[in-house]
Amino acid sequence: MLALIGLLGGDKLVYLRHVTPELVAAIIMIGGMLGFLGKVILWRFFPEDEENL
Repeated sequence: MLALIGLLGGDKLVYLRHVTPELVAAIIMIGGMLGFLGKVILWRFFPEDEENL
């Protein structure tokens, strides 16, 4: 979809040139790591009450 927008946008979307596969991969990896760390923190410091299961 991003490629299609880039083709249809022409010179108006020249800033999309900075979006590279490496940048997208880094953003996905950082987001995954932050999500994992958030889950670990929630699991460690806020355990579920086992009586309510």
